[in-house]
Amino acid sequence: MYGIVELDAHSTKVRTLSRLGSKFGQMRGANGTVDAQGQLWIGVYSGIYRFDPIQRTWALVLPRDRDQQPSAQFAKCAYRDRNGLIWMGMSGYGAFTYEPRTGRFNTVNSESCWKLQAAQNSRVLVSFSFGFLNMFDPRTRSWPVWIPWTEKEDHPEFRVLNATSRWPTADADGLLWFNHAGILSYDKASDHITRYPRDAAAIAAFPDERYHEALFFEGDSNIWSGTAHTLCRFDRRTKTYHHVPYPRSRLGDTEQFLHSIHRAPDGVLWLGTSTGLLAYDRRAAEHARWRMYVNDRRDPNSLSADIVYTIAGDPQEEYILWVGTNGGGLNRFDTRTVQVKRYSTTEGLPNNVVYGILADDEGRLWMSTNRGISRFDPGTGTFRNFDASDGLQSDEFNRYSYCKLPDGTLFFGGVKGFNYFHPKDIQDDSTASAIRITGIKLINRPIDPRAEGSPLTVPAYLSEALTIPHSTNMVTFEFASMEFSAPEEHRYQYKLEGFDPDWIMAGTDHSAVYTNLDPGTYTFRVRGDNRDGIWDSTGTTFRLTVLPPWYRTWWFYALCVLAVGGGVLLYIRLLTQQKRLLESTVAARTAELSKAKERAERSEKVKQQFLANMSHEIRTPMNAIVGMSNVLRRNAHLPAQQEHLDAIATSSESLLGIVNEILDLSKIEAGRLELEKVPMEPRRVIAGVMEVMRFRAEEKGLNLEAVVAEAVPMHVMGDPTRLQQVLMNLVGNAIKFTETGHVRVALDVQEQLTEAVMLRATVTDTGIGIAPERLVRVFDEFTQAESDHARRFGGTGLGLTICKRLVEMQGGTITAVSEVGKGSMFAFTIPYATSDEKQDTDILHGREFSRPDRSRRDLRILLVEDNKLNVLVAQEELSNAFPTAQVVVATDGQRALDLLRTNTYDVILMDVQMPVMDGFEATRAIRALGGDRRASPSWP
Repeated sequence: MYGIVELDAHSTKVRTLSRLGSKFGQMRGANGTVDAQGQLWIGVYSGIYRFDPIQRTWALVLPRDRDQQPSAQFAKCAYRDRNGLIWMGMSGYGAFTYEPRTGRFNTVNSESCWKLQAAQNSRVLVSFSFGFLNMFDPRTRSWPVWIPWTEKEDHPEFRVLNATSRWPTADADGLLWFNHAGILSYDKASDHITRYPRDAAAIAAFPDERYHEALFFEGDSNIWSGTAHTLCRFDRRTKTYHHVPYPRSRLGDTEQFLHSIHRAPDGVLWLGTSTGLLAYDRRAAEHARWRMYVNDRRDPNSLSADIVYTIAGDPQEEYILWVGTNGGGLNRFDTRTVQVKRYSTTEGLPNNVVYGILADDEGRLWMSTNRGISRFDPGTGTFRNFDASDGLQSDEFNRYSYCKLPDGTLFFGGVKGFNYFHPKDIQDDSTASAIRITGIKLINRPIDPRAEGSPLTVPAYLSEALTIPHSTNMVTFEFASMEFSAPEEHRYQYKLEGFDPDWIMAGTDHSAVYTNLDPGTYTFRVRGDNRDGIWDSTGTTFRLTVLPPWYRTWWFYALCVLAVGGGVLLYIRLLTQQKRLLESTVAARTAELSKAKERAERSEKVKQQFLANMSHEIRTPMNAIVGMSNVLRRNAHLPAQQEHLDAIATSSESLLGIVNEILDLSKIEAGRLELEKVPMEPRRVIAGVMEVMRFRAEEKGLNLEAVVAEAVPMHVMGDPTRLQQVLMNLVGNAIKFTETGHVRVALDVQEQLTEAVMLRATVTDTGIGIAPERLVRVFDEFTQAESDHARRFGGTGLGLTICKRLVEMQGGTITAVSEVGKGSMFAFTIPYATSDEKQDTDILHGREFSRPDRSRRDLRILLVEDNKLNVLVAQEELSNAFPTAQVVVATDGQRALDLLRTNTYDVILMDVQMPVMDGFEATRAIRALGGDRRASPSWP
């Protein structure tokens, strides 16, 4: 017979703890060892056994790898090293090791489990895809309740289709609640299922809310959940439903939208959803009950990702929430400042997918991720990560699969089962891991201390120093940790003092190579971390001396100094001469570049002035031609002359448009085009453009329409003239290049800002379209869609260039989309400040003016113009508009002032460029006059 006895060291009494039969084989004292929990490990020929002296129970210990289990039946000896690792020596099969710390996480292997929830009597509800109700007792490691789904699938209440996951949730009384096409309860004692249909008022208000997700109990009455479009509250006392619509739509009926519900101490409900973090405050006014927080790529203090899986309150700070996201890691959310601090893999988190967050009694956070479990200390901002090698069910965990028992035990579930543990049992090992230099190589050849002429006389781990010649100064140090718990995961740092400025992180690589070391004495230092990532601050050291070669001796240096000294003197002389030559060359080139720059600046000014003057000089006679052609067409003429007059009018208007475009472009390039910021009505601008362009569209038989969205504000602050100019250009082009079909103008709000609005205008036609290779250059100067368009349709190609410049000057963008033969769409967006002011149609640029009354017969008009052609055109047009008006002409501003001092005029028409005194100076002088003369309306 064999067995275990206990010897009392004080009384020397022996007490038998267990008797065994011969099947256990022969036992000797060397065969056993005691672990940290006081359990006895014994290796015998029949296997490895663990004896618990308190419970007096035996357990057969087998390797996880089934292929190695037969070899474990030949155990011969046992040993526990200083780190607690159990070594078992096999007869002919090497050694096995067991890490007792891997049992700290209490793994329960099963199929993939989902929602975990604490139940009564310190039990846990575990959800499986095949299970109806499964309850686990961690105290006995048993399943007191195990009801498979096959026992309930034929129940009448489960015959309807369920749209979301069916997870049991226990209330404080032990009653179980399910979501299966609605809310159901299950009384385990009576095995009775009860369905709670929605009341008539809830159905009438929200007919489509047929399922519930993420059940959350509040007090003894409310059950909160998420439905298709609302946050739902079910009152267990009155059996009524109350729905609150979400402020943001869900992703789709097949995707879980509401992942978690957290109730803050102030009663606010925080919801983790697939589209952001939502807050619902029942105490606030109805319009302010919802708050929504999402990721903003431009704001690093916003939520790091929109999909929120879990929310946990900070155990110490009431206003702090910890938010676990899908892909964004961990977020610290301050509900007072709405500021977020992000933690990701960069800060030490093992994975940026955080499924569950639980706080322990010391204020630390435990999180399940896609790569194990992580422990986070908010005080230090550090992470401690655990994976399958630490005893977890696997590296992969699941959503919603986490809970905490009243005694502080934490549960986390994953794809191969679940783990449960108490945080106080997961303590880091502060014992330093001893590091030894296991070998040294010279030029990739290991040093054998037994070989003749070896630089080492004892093994490397017993040596302290080494001296080598310079010719063999390629040295490799090999080192290892003396801790054998997961040796492949130990990390190392090393430094060669005298060569490396700082420690080099080697990771799990356990060797360091140095080549081409200068002669001298160095100290090699290496240190590593233990199984819990605690670094050894001391490590081990080794002294290395590299002898110098002959050319590094003092006498060789002396000869080199003499030779180099003469060379340096010669080099300095040559360098001085080259420097002088270079300075003179640089000075000459700098002078040439300065003169070229001045010539270029003068040329640019002359070009701009020439372009402006020429455009003005050309536009003056062109205005006269246009005006006189209109007079001739208006007056009586022969029918045969009509075609000629139309040709003159069309050509002159076209040429005048070209001149205006050139002048506008020159002003833009010269930076002389100023934008106004006055109250304007976008709808009136659109209407004006449509009124002007309607005749051109009707001439070609096109349908011209405009659509303005209701969201477009009535008044904004901006430049109506430039908006009209851009629209006129785009609509004119659309009509020009469209033979049949329609031209459509649309105005809508692209984005509503706090004090501004982003308006988007689109002009769509069914014209000839633009080829892709031409579309990329359509906004370039003097460019048209095709090379023959200028001949077929006319134009210079400057219109779109001016549109682009004007839109960008106002802070907007313009784009074009087109397909050959199917038409084009030009779209531009411009931001405008919002304004409550109503635009007065009788105010132009801030100056009031009176509309002319055609009925007045004594109207006196002062026309200030030095160009005879312009005077002739103006007189003809004024005579046509006001037949009885008296028109007095002044050829310059000074003459106008003289006439105004002795006469009174109803209207003054002022030219700008004139001799003696220009229009601007004259206008200022007129407004400076006293009396009634300064009140005369004038337009310079």
